Amino acid sequence: MEGNLGLVDVDVHVGDSAFSFLEKPASGIVQSTTVTGRGLAVHSRNSVIFGEIVAAQHFGRCVPS
Repeated sequence: MEGNLGLVDVDVHVGDSAFSFLEKPASGIVQSTTVTGRGLAVHSRNSVIFGEIVAAQHFGRCVPS
């Protein structure tokens, strides 16, 4: 996957009603993006910056480009 800092490895989990991308960087955090078959999506980002947890979550809809 291409992110803000370049290419990153992701694991993909495919289920009956959605699929998820899991990013597991060396820092030990996990970031995930889940997309339903209808294009509804949520991205959860949990970071550690200077020893503090910084969390963010974004909801939306994926559209073809």
